[in-house]
Amino acid sequence: MPHSQNLPNEITNNDNDYGPPDTTYQSRRQRFHWQTTLNWSPAQGTPNIGDAGGAGYGLIQRPEHGHHYGQHFINPVANLVNANSEADFKKAHPYQHCAIGYYGIAMSADMTFHMDGGYHPGGSWMDNQIAFNPQMEKSDFQLSKINGNLVHPTAFRVSGPMATVVLDGLLGEDASDFNREIIVVDGTRCQNGEELATIIGQAINENPGKGALKAMGGTFMPSMGNAMRQDRYGWIELEWNQVYHNATASSSQSYIEAILGGGTQASLEQIPACGWIRTDDGGRPVHGSAPCPAFAPYHSREVYDNSGTWTVRFWLAPNRITGKAQFEDITTWNNKCAGATLTVPGMSPIPPPPPGVPDPLPTKLFIWSKSGVHYYNNENATARDHMTRVHFSGVVDAIDRTRPTGVMGWAGERYSYLNSLKVGTQGYGAGLGAWHPMLGFSPYGPASSAMSTFSHLPHFTPMRNGPEATGPLNNRSNSDSVLTTPYSWNYTTTAAATYDDVEDSTYFVNPLHIADKDAVPRALHHTQGVFGRAFLVISYEAEFPLVAKRDRDGITLQATGWQL
Repeated sequence: MPHSQNLPNEITNNDNDYGPPDTTYQSRRQRFHWQTTLNWSPAQGTPNIGDAGGAGYGLIQRPEHGHHYGQHFINPVANLVNANSEADFKKAHPYQHCAIGYYGIAMSADMTFHMDGGYHPGGSWMDNQIAFNPQMEKSDFQLSKINGNLVHPTAFRVSGPMATVVLDGLLGEDASDFNREIIVVDGTRCQNGEELATIIGQAINENPGKGALKAMGGTFMPSMGNAMRQDRYGWIELEWNQVYHNATASSSQSYIEAILGGGTQASLEQIPACGWIRTDDGGRPVHGSAPCPAFAPYHSREVYDNSGTWTVRFWLAPNRITGKAQFEDITTWNNKCAGATLTVPGMSPIPPPPPGVPDPLPTKLFIWSKSGVHYYNNENATARDHMTRVHFSGVVDAIDRTRPTGVMGWAGERYSYLNSLKVGTQGYGAGLGAWHPMLGFSPYGPASSAMSTFSHLPHFTPMRNGPEATGPLNNRSNSDSVLTTPYSWNYTTTAAATYDDVEDSTYFVNPLHIADKDAVPRALHHTQGVFGRAFLVISYEAEFPLVAKRDRDGITLQATGWQL
């Protein structure tokens, strides 16, 4: 993750520190039910609301959205971009925008950020009273990093005992400084009941305590992991080779080019087929000073040999504000807010004749990688690092995950194509994934009358003005004709999109108050039972197995505290 480049999901805060935003920053931007100072935020991020116009702060996001989910460029009003909000808008990004569905864009989801994590952890008085890798009760043993991994293995734990002293970071503590019966559980990234059940169950299995507890339930862990191991989308840093062709108007002929120092065709071909580009500079500030980024979506990319230098050309797609295939910046948004003619950054390396002013130019392009930045490799084999990412997306994590499924008691790697566990000298296994819909857990068995299939139905009534209610395409006046009439577009005459606000969407559904009994099947709005995958069963290990483990194997502790 590049640092201090005005990227929308940088992990540093407003003071450029690694921690949550300070109290002043939060109090000026967080409204409604978010109006408090938080040391953590949910996976979608806390919405950046603030005050409208004038000397206000914030992006005026809707409270249904999140800072890393939904839309940033909404509610255009005069003076929205001002001296107090310009820093926010430099990092603003169209997280959920797709205006076409062809070329390299297979679906709108290809252009959408699927929640991207909250604040960097820290800032709480409890930070120095919790340890996720405490000294074990036998010989003060601690786990250490293995195989050159940057991530410590205990970073995947979701719980830790409370310390009886303030941990000063000097590693002077021993096992007696922790109360093993008071366990703090990190459930800040849970988005539903089954993830919460899994987190609590894993915490019990990690720290069973004197009662030798054990748990079973839930289905899979949150795709964002936990607060102390905050994963987020990465960005691929390329060098701009001063080529930007803006065909504007209604076409798909605009492109920008970049190179990767020492890059090969194989490495550049790893760049996603479609996605988003941000620059380090080249945008035009409104009140502040450079550097100011610019941004644009691309629908396709091609890698070619440019006189001995492997180069990647990105073909641009219709952007959020102008609806045309070109770069935009905060001045473009300021034009929209003021009701003025929309202008865009020129980024031309050729200076205009006097008295013209040269365009600000970028030096780097940052390409959305669509992949996390954390990996955990069980072997010291860097060539396989790309197969060991611990977060790809919610879908990939659920179907083909490399992390343990926690409370279910198994590790997903043996069931996954994306694994780093070699089987002898034969290579790596390749399964069909660690997760299956039938893994939904119920303590009462499949014949239970307490459960209901209807509790597992997908969400089919998106909330008005919420991110899910923006439709499959944006800036198309709620029309799906681009999707329903394939091959009606042309390379030179692709229809420009027209800016639509989130509140203009008609894809929402009002809350269900069914007057006509036949309008919606009763099974869909008269759900019965409870959510089976959110069940958690807690038991304890019997005394005889504990004695047997001690006598046979010399095991004197349980769970992650095992010692021989």
